[in-house]
Amino acid sequence: MKIRLRDVTSADAKLLWEWKNEEGSRQSAFNIEYIPFESHLKWLKNKLNDKKTFLFIALKTNDIPFGQIRFDIINTGVAEVDISIAREYRGKGYGTGLLKIGCKKIFLSTGITTIISRVKKSNVSSIKSFSSAGFKRIRETVYKDQEIVEFKLEKHFKIL
Repeated sequence: MKIRLRDVTSADAKLLWEWKNEEGSRQSAFNIEYIPFESHLKWLKNKLNDKKTFLFIALKTNDIPFGQIRFDIINTGVAEVDISIAREYRGKGYGTGLLKIGCKKIFLSTGITTIISRVKKSNVSSIKSFSSAGFKRIRETVYKDQEIVEFKLEKHFKIL
C-alpha cells in the first residue's frame, strides 16, 4: 500500500468537515456532537496557524485522499496523534499504514521523540491499528468520562 502525505490547507476544509461529521467518526471521537461548518472553519484556521500542530491529508495511489493525521505538541518532545480514515477505507489497513508513515515523518522532521494517543476502549479497530503500528499499550483509564486505552510510541522504535 503506497501512502503519501501532504500538508492540509484551507482548501481541505469541506473534506475534513465531512469526514469529522460522518457517523462512524463521531462515535469514535470524544466529542460525538455534530460540528457546524462555521465552527469547523474557525477550528481549522486556528490549527493551520498553530506552530505546535502538524496536520496532513493522507493520499493513496492516484492521489486519492483517504484520511487525515494530526500531531499536536503537548510538551517538549511529546505530541498527541489524532487520526481518521474515510468510511470507505476503514478496515483495510489504511489506519496502520497512515500511523506508520505519519509518525516516521514527524520523528524525522521535528524534535518530537514521543507520540501518545488516547483511544476509546470501544474503538476496537483503532486499538488494533495503533498496536499494529508499533504503539505500546500503556494503560486503561478514564478520559473525558470515557473508558480509554492510552498508547505511546518512542522515536527509538523502528517504524517502517
